[in-house]
Amino acid sequence: MNPTYDFTGQVALVTGASSGMGPATAQAFAESGAAVVLADINDEFLQAATAGLRARGHQVLGGSAIQRDWPTPTGNSSATRPLDSHPTGPNPKNDTVFPAEC
Repeated sequence: MNPTYDFTGQVALVTGASSGMGPATAQAFAESGAAVVLADINDEFLQAATAGLRARGHQVLGGSAIQRDWPTPTGNSSATRPLDSHPTGPNPKNDTVFPAEC
C-alpha cells in the first residue's frame, strides 16, 4: 500500500529537478497538491521539466538554473566542471551549491 499525502497549499523546492529522481519527485509533490519550484544546473533540461509539469496542469512557481562559477588557477570559470573536481576538493554529500547572492 502506498501512502498518500496532501500538500495542498504548500510549496516544494526540488533541487536536481531536471534529471534522475528530480522530475519524479517534483511530479509526486505536484500530484499531491503542492506548487513546485524547480532548481538544477542544466537550464535546458530544467525548462523541459517545467514545461512538462505545466502541460499536465501542475502549478510551477518558477525554475532556476543554479550557476556554479568558481575561479580557477587560470582565471576561467569552472561552471562546466563536475562538482567533485572543484579545487577545494570533492563534495561527498553532493550538496547543492548556491551562489552567494541567493
